[in-house]
Amino acid sequence: LFHLQDFPEYINGKAILIGCLGASYYIKPRMSQDIDLLYYNEEDVDDFIKSNEYSDIIYADEQIVPIHVINKVFETAIESDVIKVASPSGLIAIMLHRFDYGDQAYIALLSEYSSITGNSIDLSIFSLNEDVLKKFDKFKLTYNL
Repeated sequence: LFHLQDFPEYINGKAILIGCLGASYYIKPRMSQDIDLLYYNEEDVDDFIKSNEYSDIIYADEQIVPIHVINKVFETAIESDVIKVASPSGLIAIMLHRFDYGDQAYIALLSEYSSITGNSIDLSIFSLNEDVLKKFDKFKLTYNL
């Protein structure tokens, strides 16, 4: 997180924090060697960010996540003191598309966080396809979320 403090002036509101550090905004932080930043396109990325060894730049057009989902992730991101961060629901909407073991761990922790804070995970605004929603429902049943 130390390196994140240098980023805001170069991001100019054009990216949101996702991945491990995005999830760590809400849950107990885990080790991460990079900062995952989601951008719409390459033109929005400052040269400082491109050359920074700690940043992992992810473009909307490279994602396996549909653009309408990415749009909602940007719309529902919250403004922290330093940078925009994807909402818990937005992070889960992204993670459900890749759904590896790390993503599943974060989905469980974010779901638990939302339950504790009284903010339910609402994926309806992301217009996820039926297969993705079924995956989430099955996951919730399996882990009693």
